[in-house]
Amino acid sequence: MAYTYQAKKSLVDRIAAIAKVRGENVSRWITTQLEQAVQTEEKSPILIRFVQEVAVEDPDTKGMVVLAIYRLETGPMVGIDTSYVAERVAQVFSPYDIGIRLQGPDLP
Repeated sequence: MAYTYQAKKSLVDRIAAIAKVRGENVSRWITTQLEQAVQTEEKSPILIRFVQEVAVEDPDTKGMVVLAIYRLETGPMVGIDTSYVAERVAQVFSPYDIGIRLQGPDLP
């Protein structure tokens, strides 16, 4: 299973803390190397699975909007406006994992 960006960043932080506690001279080197690895790694998209559609009232326009509910492979669920998905003009990113794209059959 692939680790999320946050999990990798957490690992970098823990390794840096251990090196600092031990007072090792290599702590700066370890931190730099690991941060560079995390920053340059391409972030794998999160796979999603369609659950169902739900109609809700838009709080701004007071009109009805249909949301597609998806389960993310990382656990949580998210609702996306179906008209946005139908346009297929922009990538959809996870609201839980900064900078990581959602990938599924309905998304661009």
